[in-house]
Amino acid sequence: MMCVSKNSTKDELYSPDPAIRLRAIAALQAAGRPEAIAWLVDCLKHDLQPEVRAAAAAAAQALSAQIKSPRDPYGVFRL
Repeated sequence: MMCVSKNSTKDELYSPDPAIRLRAIAALQAAGRPEAIAWLVDCLKHDLQPEVRAAAAAAAQALSAQIKSPRDPYGVFRL
């Protein structure tokens, strides 16, 4: 399984091409969409390419740092 704009960027996380998956990860991070964290974690768990997993982890952490949640007193998503 590979790893996710509204739907087109999310769908690109499942592309067979790692370059497209990396581009999708960068686009999701740049968009600052908190709902993308779940998609990025899924990518992190299942993608076969180490560079894609690393990019997904970094993007998820960057997005989570922007979110202030009462359930996360540190404001950081922990992997």
